[in-house]
Amino acid sequence: MRLTALPKDSVTLTYSADWGGINAGKTITVSRREYDDDRHRLMSESGKVNTIIPHPRDEQELNKILRDERVYRMSFPIGSEEEHLKQVSAIIAEVRKPTMELMPPEKPAPQSAPKAKRSITAQIAEADAEAKAHNAQQAQNPANTTKKQKGIE
Repeated sequence: MRLTALPKDSVTLTYSADWGGINAGKTITVSRREYDDDRHRLMSESGKVNTIIPHPRDEQELNKILRDERVYRMSFPIGSEEEHLKQVSAIIAEVRKPTMELMPPEKPAPQSAPKAKRSITAQIAEADAEAKAHNAQQAQNPANTTKKQKGIE
């Protein structure tokens, strides 16, 4: 684009007739400099611009570029849309083909069911039962008794 872009000489603006400005419903041509310097004024005093057409400085150069591009595009072979879509589909299928055997998805670790909310008295009763069970186990095994329990300080 940059290599073939031509400098613009003027710009043609076509205004909408919806707004009652100075140029409402008209088409005007202004110089590039006026358009670049007063673009906001041109838009605000005359309303909505429907089309903007830039005009190059050298019309013959533009025609030459367009003619060369048309000749270049005419050299393309005429093809079938269906055949092209088949080729594209085959390429996509090849790209998407898995390269190795897919591993089965891992099963998520089973989550324990959330504990139901219990009252504080139920929690104390449970803790008390656990403490009594622990003390009973300690009483059965005399090797686990501490010096304080033996009365030695």
